[in-house]
Amino acid sequence: MPFSRLISRILPLLLLATLLAGCATPVTVTSSPAGAAVYCRGSGRPAYRWKFRGNTPVTFKVPYNAIQTFVQWPGAPGHRSEVRQDKLLFEDAATLHFEQTK
Repeated sequence: MPFSRLISRILPLLLLATLLAGCATPVTVTSSPAGAAVYCRGSGRPAYRWKFRGNTPVTFKVPYNAIQTFVQWPGAPGHRSEVRQDKLLFEDAATLHFEQTK
C-alpha cells in the first residue's frame, strides 16, 4: 500500500481521536441549602457507577452525552433528591440546581 494512501486512511482517525479525547462538559451543581453531597453517573448504560463528585456548590467535568445526578443533604439520613437526567450533547456547560423539600 502506498504511503500516501496509508496516511489518507490514518489521518482522519487520528483527528477524530484527538477531538474526542478533549470532549468533556463542565457541570456545576448547586443546592438549597448548600453542602449537599453530589453523585453522578453516565446515562444510557447499566454499567455506569455512581461517583461522589463533591459537596455543593461543585463543578466537575463529565465525558458523557447524558448524565444522571442526585444530591444527599447532610443531617438528613435517607433524604436525597430525585434522580435527575440531563442531556449534555453539544452543550458547552451545564448548571443543575436542587431544592430540598420537607
